[in-house]
Amino acid sequence: MMEKGRLEAFSDGVFAIIITIMVLDLKIPSHGNWTAIMNDAWMSTFLAYLVSFIITVSFWVSHHLIISNLKKVDSGLLWINVLTPLPMSLVPITTAWFGEFPNSVAPSVTYALVYVLSVGALFNLSTSCRSTWQI
Repeated sequence: MMEKGRLEAFSDGVFAIIITIMVLDLKIPSHGNWTAIMNDAWMSTFLAYLVSFIITVSFWVSHHLIISNLKKVDSGLLWINVLTPLPMSLVPITTAWFGEFPNSVAPSVTYALVYVLSVGALFNLSTSCRSTWQI
């Protein structure tokens, strides 16, 4: 049986990597005046990053709240926990795609689908943890 702290540390690391990858995709503005960040291309990329950052942090908070009351961690729960951030790990690429093409259907639908799959993964984790919660 694994300690809960290791499970939390692994998950915290995954979320930190996801956020880091997203911020690395932000490009430096093309020149050194205010118009460089006010153009549509840079602004849509930045706004996509900002929304994705907030969503990813909300996933991290939800994950923390789900596992904070665990009494024990078994191998089944480990696998569910490892698979939970799988759709969330797609947030950086869908954010970049959506930021590049904010008015296109495919990136928008993919971005939304990753969000829905991530919420579903957190729900699955919470139902799997319910029997081992310490109340």
